[in-house]
Formats: sequence, C-alpha cells, structure tokens
Amino acid sequence: MKIELLQAQHQVDLAHGRSVATLALQLFAKMQDLHDLPPRARHLLEVGALLHDLGLASNPRLHHLTGRDLILESQIAELAEEEVPLVACLAAFHRKKVHPEAEVTYLALRPKAQTLVLQLAAILRVADGLDFSHTQTTQLTACKVKEGEVILHLKGPQAAEDGARAIKKADLWLEVFKQQVKVKIALTPNLSKEQPQLPQPLLPPSPTKEVLTEVGRRLLRHHFQQMLREEQKVFADKDPEVVHAMRVASRRLRAILLIISAVAPPKQVQKFRREIQQFAQRLGKVRSYDVFLAQLTQFTKSLAQEQRRELEALQTALHHDRSIAWAALVKYLESPQHATFKQTFANFITAKAEGWKLKLQIRDVAGSITWQSYEALRLHETLASGATLQTFANCQGDVAKLKALLENLPQQEALHDLRITGKRLRYVLEIFAEAFGPQTTQVLKPLQTLQEQLGELQDLAETRTFIATFAPAGETFQLFETYLASCETTCAQALPDLPQTWEHLMSETYRRELLELIVRL
Repeated sequence: MKIELLQAQHQVDLAHGRSVATLALQLFAKMQDLHDLPPRARHLLEVGALLHDLGLASNPRLHHLTGRDLILESQIAELAEEEVPLVACLAAFHRKKVHPEAEVTYLALRPKAQTLVLQLAAILRVADGLDFSHTQTTQLTACKVKEGEVILHLKGPQAAEDGARAIKKADLWLEVFKQQVKVKIALTPNLSKEQPQLPQPLLPPSPTKEVLTEVGRRLLRHHFQQMLREEQKVFADKDPEVVHAMRVASRRLRAILLIISAVAPPKQVQKFRREIQQFAQRLGKVRSYDVFLAQLTQFTKSLAQEQRRELEALQTALHHDRSIAWAALVKYLESPQHATFKQTFANFITAKAEGWKLKLQIRDVAGSITWQSYEALRLHETLASGATLQTFANCQGDVAKLKALLENLPQQEALHDLRITGKRLRYVLEIFAEAFGPQTTQVLKPLQTLQEQLGELQDLAETRTFIATFAPAGETFQLFETYLASCETTCAQALPDLPQTWEHLMSETYRRELLELIVRL
C-alpha cells in the first residue's frame, strides 16, 4: 500500500506530517555529516515522519503504539520488508520517554539497526517538537553545531512554543549524539494563524472481521512490552507488585499463544510457551514469598510487642529464602538464554508472519475457542457439583473441618486445576471482548468471582506449607498455630458463596449469556 493511501485510510494530518518530515530531513543532513549516517536512512526517516501519527485518529492516548502496530501490519510499497520494523520502531519512539529495552520492535532488530533506529528516533522527536503547535509556521533557518551542543535557529510566530517542546523531546538526542539541544528564536511579527482542526476519529472496522493472526500478534506485543517494562524494575526489588505484574503479563502471553495456536506455527508456539513458563515459575516462587510475608506482617500488627518478637524467626527465614528465590530469578533474567528468548520472541511477533494462517478472521474462530474453553470448565463439574465445594462452604468458622479438607492432597490439586481452567476461559473472553461487545463484562464477572474464591483456598494451602516448613518446635509453635488458625478462619468465612458461584456458571442462564456473545459474531 502506498504511503498516501495509508495516511488517507487513517486520517493522518498531512500538513503536520509533511512539516515534521521536512524539519527531520534538515536535521538529518547536519547529523549525517557528523555521524556518517547511511544514505538510505534518510528515506526511512522521511517515511517515519510521514507516518509517526498514523494511530492518532483511532487511539490518541497510545497512538505511538497503535501506529507501530498499523505499520507492522501494513505492506508499505515504499519500504523493503526488512525496513518495516525500523519505521514501526520510529513511530513507537516518537513520543513518551524512550525505553528501548522494553520495546518489542527494537528487540527484534540487529545491533547495527538498533543503533540507527535510536539515531533516527532522536532526530524525529526533535522535528516533531518543532511543529508541536501543528501550525507549520516554525522554520529551521540554521543548525549550528558546537562542542557538546547544537543550536537550532528558529523563526515563526509559534517558534518559542515549538522550540521549548523540541528541547523537552531532545532527551534521546543528548543520549545518542551527546549534544545538548538549544534554540535561538528570531524576532518575527506575531501573525495569527487559525489552528487546523484535528481529524475526527474513523469508525473502527468491525472487530469480528479482523484477522486472528494480526490481532493475536498485536496482543502479544502489548503484553510482552508490559512484561519488559516490569522486568527493568525487578532488579531494583523495591515494590513486590512488580513481580506480580510481570507474572500476570507472562500468564497473558501463554494464554494468547494457546489461543492463536489455531493460526500460528505450532512448533514455535510450543517453544515460546515453554520458555515463558520457565521464568514464570521463578516469578511464582518470589510472588509466593511476597504474599505470605504481606499476610504475616498484617497479622503481627494485632500482636503485642513480645509476641511479635516470637515471629521474628519465621520472618527472618522467609526473607532469607525469598532472597534466594529473587537471586535465582535475577540470574535467569540476566542469562544469555533469556536474552535470546526476548530477541527471538520479539522477531516472532513483529517480523513478517511466515508460516501463519492469514485468512482466518476473529468471527471464524472466536466462537469455537470460547465454547471449547467453557466445555473444559464443565469437565470439573463432577468434582465441583459433588460434596467438595459444598463441604468447603460448610466449613465457615470450623477450622478443624477446613484443616482436614486441606490435608486431602487430591482435592487440593483438583481445585487448583479448576481455578486454572476458569482463568483460561476468562482470558479467552477478555481477548475477544472487543468482538463480543460490552455484554462480555457480565459473563466475566462470575469467572472473576470463582477465581477469587478459589484463590483464597490456594493461598491458605501455601500458607500451611510455609508454616509446616518453618514452624520451630517448643514455645513459639503455639503462636504459629494461632496465626494459621486465623488464616483458616478468614478463608472459611470467604467460602459460603462458592457453590452458588459454580452453580451459576453451570446454569442454563449462563450458557445462554455465553451463546449470545457467540451468536453476535
């Protein structure tokens, strides 16, 4: 597709795009002499400037990422196949603070291409700032380079505003070119110019007709990028929620890979799901310690100072083992194995979709995938509709009964499997939510409730494991038993509605609601 057609299709502000491209090429000419930029890079920069706002009409808040995805999903006539990811990366980097290590398109590039992209993005960001007013009135009359700085000579009624924005967006320029960007404004008459109206958003295409391959890859890019952003924070180890967020993102990735296995190369899907599982398990170990330590800290607030000291041995042991789990996680994240995974997976979701089935649309598969996921949940009906869930629900206030049930390992495992299966159906509905429509929320609610209720049992089972591992003999043992009893009572009080939740999920009413979503496809 020609650039002009792509711009028209997504209602790009052509005047702004051309102005940014002109300014970018002026800056490129100066930087090419200083940094020996390849001649072809000029063309890539121009295309990137023309398309940097490609996603603005459809998603203003995240238009840099939407534009990136649109470029990756388009066959642009003016670009070679291997150049598309570079231009997509320019769109992703043209706004917000640039975090290359968290951008999937960047990770898929070779080192030389990564260096070039950062150089071009630095130029594009400054050029975009120079038309921040969207008036196309600011002119770059000269660009003078001194040691450690570059001075942009500007003129025009909006030059001061645009120049200030360019300086703000020059952070990447300083990092890449080691130059401080400054501006010098020429005095000009204050001529008024009517501000052009931003384009009205297009009516989005029907999500049911979108190709599953591109929707799946788009979702994988989104959640992989979320995971990468959290990964950079893991090393600081300041907020336990970072590990939790990264773990959630990894679960989403595995769920999406499972769903798109209908259209993706199966060997690659299996390989990536296995690799994601490897570090997800390490994340899970750290997360378990974080949850238990948080619960224990909350419990100690209700104790006298002397009793708190009795729990110090347990807390110390937990912190020690948690630090070992965290060190193992960090070692894995810093390993060549993980670096290779990130590079190959980024390429898998950004490069040309070779070996993928490109004709299947959402409406062709969403219904069958959703119903199969629901049928998988119903396979647990024998366990759930028997005595198990009702027995757990009847344990309210009776710690002895709950304790006896939790010691039954087969039941624990069956309930854990039930929770995982329900979570998978939830992920499927969330992934296809745009195609199913707003009624999806109503179908999701009981699944979320089931996950929370079964999560209480899972947390309690893990607490019992921790207590059994760390509780010392002697006078402090009674306090640990008191803590465990407190956890068991809290859990038992949260379970009475569990059978009703399950009955609703298995009811004809719920099946009708689920089928209505599918019928709308």
